[in-house]
Amino acid sequence: MAKILAILPLSYPLEALEEKVSKLKEPTHASFAEREPQAVNDKTPVQYENQEGALGYDRKTFRVPKGLEKAVQFWILIYSKYSTNHYAIHDIDNFKIYEVVDVSDVRQSGMSDYQKDRRILDRLKDVKEKYENVRAQLGQS
Repeated sequence: MAKILAILPLSYPLEALEEKVSKLKEPTHASFAEREPQAVNDKTPVQYENQEGALGYDRKTFRVPKGLEKAVQFWILIYSKYSTNHYAIHDIDNFKIYEVVDVSDVRQSGMSDYQKDRRILDRLKDVKEKYENVRAQLGQS
């Protein structure tokens, strides 16, 4: 049976996060001058409402191919409802979301990047394990 359980990252795939964490070492405290600068965006966000006909866009331009309607609706839901602070545990064959893990509390904490990534990875592993145990009890692989 195909693997049906996946963690949809909205920031990193779980495997990429594991690789990133494994390559990192506990950071030393850098002086303020050594820290990477943070960008501040004070621009007004672009408004995309009422785009019908703009730049040649119309409903015929972006037709959804027959058979992909469910997949397209799934991705519209994902990108319109969740942010990079969310990981969706979902069935990759049926586009069903089982659980969404919110990690905004970790990302907003005062921990180092290493500690944040480690905490997120641990949280995701726990959730993934929970669903793999359920699947095992149901006799699915």
